[in-house]
Amino acid sequence: FLTLILSNIWLYAVPFLVVLSVLVIVHEWGHYAMARLCGVRVDEFAVGMGREIWGRTGRDGTRWKICLLPIGGYVKMFGDADPAGASKTDQVGEGSTARMMTPSERDQAFFSKTVGQRAAIVFAGPAINFIFAIVVLTGLFITQGREITPPVIAAVQVESAGDLGGLRPGDHIVSLNGKQAESFDDLKRTVMLALDQPIEIMVDRAGQVETLHIAAKRVDDLDRFGFKHQRGY
Repeated sequence: FLTLILSNIWLYAVPFLVVLSVLVIVHEWGHYAMARLCGVRVDEFAVGMGREIWGRTGRDGTRWKICLLPIGGYVKMFGDADPAGASKTDQVGEGSTARMMTPSERDQAFFSKTVGQRAAIVFAGPAINFIFAIVVLTGLFITQGREITPPVIAAVQVESAGDLGGLRPGDHIVSLNGKQAESFDDLKRTVMLALDQPIEIMVDRAGQVETLHIAAKRVDDLDRFGFKHQRGY
């Protein structure tokens, strides 16, 4: 039992935390990069939550750190009273060493920026995640390709709408209602939406192109909430 738990943690929990950490780093970097472009000083860039277990301070004064709990992260900007940015302060330091910001320091605080600049800083986090997803998926499609099921009939159920309409094993679906079929999903989607309306299906059968007109059967489905839906089958 313990072996099963450990193997599941390794298979699911560890990859989840790795992916989450990557997304958090990209997200927070979006906030950080836009803040620096807008002239805001960033005090902390943290991956994870809780106590700091590793960190270093960059030339620009930002404290880059990894925290104990590998969940979430944050960017604390100059002038924020807390990492969540829920409140602001125009003081520097704590306790007896606290003092008011100088004019040059105040100009680097998040709260001193225009509404447009603050909105850009807030929006940059989710925006960079969106762009990152496009870049990653594009790279995967270029290098690994995308798995599809070709629109070829492997078998036909006896007395089904396909059987009665003339479909045969080995038929290659060329088009559906005049639209090119690129994958078997195109056939499934067209049939489901057509309900019991006839579909013009052009097939390549051993090099001979034939046109079939097949009306699917209208069936009722009941979802887990008790609602009834109809689809073509």
